[in-house]
Amino acid sequence: MLAADVLNRPKDFMAVRRLINQQAVVDCERLADETIPLREVA
Repeated sequence: MLAADVLNRPKDFMAVRRLINQQAVVDCERLADETIPLREVA
């Protein structure tokens, strides 16, 4: 993950920020599934 567009979703912003800082490899299908919280994607 290199970047994310997160508006009015502070929890998602913090989760994405953590994923980017960790240089996490994420599953695109899980990332696209909005029923899965971002903190559980990696």
